[in-house]
Amino acid sequence: MIIFPIEHKLDWKKPPIATITLIVINLLVFVLYQSGDDEKFEQALDYYYENNLFEEEQALYLQFIRDRKPEIYDHYRGELPEQLYFELLTITASDLNLDPWLREYWQQNPPSVDTEQQRATWIEQREEFERLRGEISSIELGFIPKDFSVVTMFTHIFMHGSWGHLLGNMLFLFLFGFCLENAIGRRAFIGLYLLSGLAAAGLFAAIKIANGAGYIPLVGASGAISGEMGMYLALFGTKKINFLYFFGFVFGHWRASAILVFPIWVGKELVEWLTTDSNVAYGAHIGGLLSGYLTVFLLKRNVLNVDEDYLDNIDEGAEQKQQLAKIQKLVSEMQIDRAKKYCQSILNEEPERLDIIEKYFEILRITPEDSEFHRIALSAFKLAQKPDIPLPRITRLFDDYLQISSTPRALSGPVCLMLCLRFINARDLERAGLLMDRLLDSNFKHAKMSQALSALAILLNKNGKQKRAAHYQQILNSEYSGQ
Repeated sequence: MIIFPIEHKLDWKKPPIATITLIVINLLVFVLYQSGDDEKFEQALDYYYENNLFEEEQALYLQFIRDRKPEIYDHYRGELPEQLYFELLTITASDLNLDPWLREYWQQNPPSVDTEQQRATWIEQREEFERLRGEISSIELGFIPKDFSVVTMFTHIFMHGSWGHLLGNMLFLFLFGFCLENAIGRRAFIGLYLLSGLAAAGLFAAIKIANGAGYIPLVGASGAISGEMGMYLALFGTKKINFLYFFGFVFGHWRASAILVFPIWVGKELVEWLTTDSNVAYGAHIGGLLSGYLTVFLLKRNVLNVDEDYLDNIDEGAEQKQQLAKIQKLVSEMQIDRAKKYCQSILNEEPERLDIIEKYFEILRITPEDSEFHRIALSAFKLAQKPDIPLPRITRLFDDYLQISSTPRALSGPVCLMLCLRFINARDLERAGLLMDRLLDSNFKHAKMSQALSALAILLNKNGKQKRAAHYQQILNSEYSGQ
């Protein structure tokens, strides 16, 4: 059974940098560091077989697992066909819990004089085998409870056992991560993610040591990702959100309070832990899930800077979208006067709303003789002074205005000069020249005229238009030489 939330859509205007970074690190670790593990294991296994270590240890291993893993003991005792023989050899060579047991056996059963050299060779070869096997990533940097290391408590979070393990984890890391990152911020998200991984390792260690299996390595981001799941539910609390579920071939969605899903997730991990025999670290999942939930539950009110609007799925541009939709609806229903008044009311409150100006301009273009048409065009042109206003949108209005209006009253001298300078900066020679010609025809005088003429002449020269450049340069020299 799989259950995950589908409450929020990813907004690439706010890319989840921290989440993507974590995913990239996991991928790089697997490809660049863990990719040689199969060869390293084969090398260690070949050494184990070729030096007859299994001949020395087969009976001892069966003795070791008789009470610990009776099902394996029953399956492999007695005479074995070749397939089962090599299966047991691989199991024996892979079981790190056998290592300390063998050392204890050697201490309790010292060799006789006749077997002393044989024992020494055995120990020497065993140590070399363990060195070769120790180069495998899961043993070198995986978290081994009985071989405790602060470093491996962190490094195990970024390692995986297979492509399937990695890709499955990365999918869930992304599904929960982008939402958490937006809701609580990147630093808090990364901190709590790592903390969940540490908590997962802690509970895993406690369980394995209590069961006498303290040398089993833990690798994978599953514990930290379970922490994400707990964080998510704690953030939303009693808020109702949408969930998608898969149960075998049955799937669907439902809306429920986030808190109700928490016991389902914990219960699922407990049931699978108790009823399945696999290498999945369910204890680590539960540790991460509990840690993520409790830390966010305790910190979200006074410590974490939670974006409540994001949690409530409030679209920052929702009001603007509704306004534009209402204008469009009024126009489609031919309620033109109401659409005009509605545009005016918005612009009275927000005079620099270019999206509303554009809509209002479209409405007014059917009556170009109306003074309101020229006034709204002027409002748009004045916005060109602002560097954050996209010039292409102003350009479209400018072109339409010139095409529609026989007497473009909005293009006064100061406005033409301002637009001319903006078009020069944008390397738009055609429109800059058109506006400059209007200014010269109207004999407009201004201190910045010399600046505009000079810049336009230089730009025209650079673009191979020497004749026009010379024309403006001549005017500059004759009329503005003293400026």
